[in-house]
Amino acid sequence: MESDSLLIGEVKNFQHLSNLPKLLNADGKLPCRVFYDGSLRVILKFSVHNEATGYLRNEHAWNKWFKWLKPGIVEYLPIERIAWVKFIGLPIHMRSEENVNLVASKIGKVIEIESNQN
Repeated sequence: MESDSLLIGEVKNFQHLSNLPKLLNADGKLPCRVFYDGSLRVILKFSVHNEATGYLRNEHAWNKWFKWLKPGIVEYLPIERIAWVKFIGLPIHMRSEENVNLVASKIGKVIEIESNQN
């Protein structure tokens, strides 16, 4: 991949990650391909360098979907993956967002908590 036509960024949440191609084209056709890079990070590959630079400068166009966006490939980013963890047998009086975050932080970073009681 040619780094001058690439942008790397982190989406704001999991829903943005799973719907990113549709979201990027909601305001008009964006001439890029989306590649998953781990965790909530993606790489946008533009067919033309000027398009990548123009999109990056237009922060209003991307800041609703991304926490950050940078040109090229960043030298080193830790490899992260998304995993779902289900807590079984957690007592009702311990079921709080704070406690789930505390337990989950021992194995990774909490992205989203689903409060399904099934």
